[in-house]
This record gives sequence, structure tokens and C-alpha cells, in this order.
Amino acid sequence: MGTPYGEIGVVNAMNNDMKNKMRQKVKTLFNYWHNITLPSNYNVVSLPGESFDFETHVADRAGKKNQNENLLLWMYENDSKLHNKFKKTVEKHGKDSGHTFLYLRENVPPISSFKVLPTFAWYDFCGNPTKQRFNCLYNKDVNKNTVAVVTYNTRTRLHKHLHPMVMPHLGGNYVEKANCEVLTNRLPYVLFSHNYKQKKHGIPMVMTALTNSKQLANVYNKNSKRFSSIEDNNLLLPKISLKKTGKGKRAGKVINNIKNIYMDILLGSEDDKIMEQHKITKNQLSGYKRTITHKRKVNKLKEFVIGLSK
Repeated sequence: MGTPYGEIGVVNAMNNDMKNKMRQKVKTLFNYWHNITLPSNYNVVSLPGESFDFETHVADRAGKKNQNENLLLWMYENDSKLHNKFKKTVEKHGKDSGHTFLYLRENVPPISSFKVLPTFAWYDFCGNPTKQRFNCLYNKDVNKNTVAVVTYNTRTRLHKHLHPMVMPHLGGNYVEKANCEVLTNRLPYVLFSHNYKQKKHGIPMVMTALTNSKQLANVYNKNSKRFSSIEDNNLLLPKISLKKTGKGKRAGKVINNIKNIYMDILLGSEDDKIMEQHKITKNQLSGYKRTITHKRKVNKLKEFVIGLSK
């Protein structure tokens, strides 16, 4: 895409080797998702900032194999200066491509806003996992062929603003642990999770990719060394083990249902949604609630929540 400022692509502060490697990783994952799920009408969601490299890649692929493809590319930017800088050119490129490009000056909405269609979403926050940001993915309804990639800063301060399920007192890679253990509530397969720094002495980041497509997870994870060039400083967490739940039940379901029930109750999810999601009765739900009430009365709720995350 051309602009008065040059090509829309990797520009200014967004152009460094490590960020480019991570961006390439997302583009490759998108190729896998696009080839395996074969969507005809689909959403791609992103926060481009000053780089439209990923968005250009998505637009270039659209319609190459299937001329009837309909891409809805949702791009979000809450900085008015950046939005004004690129708005006209992005919209023109969308018209020329024949697809729908929406470049919106607002905060990116939860992934459930796109659940009508298969969705590939890159929530490239780069900031702290606040309640608002984390809830964009946590416990949200999604389409059956959905991928979510999320990027956070892992050197968090002002802990009071963090999501309750991101627990610094646990130590270690607590942000990555929250991604891989809590966000799997609706997206049970961890495709990758990498810790990295954009610069040698820069802020440490984590990028995690999750999906609910077992087919995509099986194909993508066949070659575990596909991204050996990514410098992760040996900080990678092992992928969450995917186990069978028993004869006649869907293989690959993560065995953490009870933990997720408690977490949903603590975060105020509606009773009907909890019962439907976890296949439990009203009496069973009442039992879980009684446990939480008791822990709160004896001032042991904090220890109880910490135990859930282990």
C-alpha cells in the first residue's frame, strides 16, 4: 500500500529485527489457518499501529485460491494522529482490493464481536494485561475456526490494574502462564508462546497464539522446530498437555474444567453461561459458589485463587 509517507509496511519504530521475526511468525500462522480451514467469508482483526505489513500480507492472499472469498479486515487505532495519517490510503486500498477494509479510531472490541464468522485476530497490545485487554479474549464466545494471537508486556508495574487472573506474586512467567492456562477456556490449543525483546535491552514481551481448531493445531504443531530462529532465551513454557477425556468424548479437551468453573464465578460470569459452557447443573454450580463464599468468610479466598492457577 502506498502512502504520502512511503509504503505502508514496516516503518519507523516498528522496524527492528525481532519485531519483524515475530510479525513473520504471525503471517506464517495465518497462512496455515487460511490453507487448512479454507474460509470463504472471514474476519481478520488487528492493531496495526505504524506497520501494515501483516495487513498487506492478508489482503494479498485474499481471493487468490477462491475468487468468491470475502475478507473483512478490521483494523483498530485509538491514536488520532496515527489514524489520520493512514486513514485515506487504507480505505482506498480496501476499495481497490474488492474486499471490506475497516480502519476504526477506537479500542479493539472483544473477540466475541466477530463470532459470526471464522476469525483470525492479532491483539498486539504490547502493554500490560489489564482487565479490559485480558477480557477481550477470556471466556468469550468464538466461531469454531478461530485463532487469537495476543502480545503483552511481561515487565508489569502498577499491579492493581492487572486482570485478577494475572498474578505477579506467583513469580516466573506469570503473564505467559495466564495466557496459556486461563485463555484456554474457549481456545484450548496453544499453538506457540514466545518470550522475546524487541531490542537487546528492551522491554520483555510475550506472544501467545491459541485456537479452537483441533485440525489446525495438529497440522501446525507437527514440526516443533519450525521457528528455531526465534530467540526466546529458553523462556518458553511447555505447551499445555491435551488429553483425552474418555471413550466417546472429544479427544484433545484440556482437563481443567473445575478450575475454569471457579474462575468464571470469580469473574462474575452469568450462571446460565457457566452451566452451558461447563455442562453442570444448577445444584452443582451452587456447590462451587458455596466453596467460594466459605473461603471468603474465613479470609482464605486469596490463597484459594492462587492454588487454582498452579
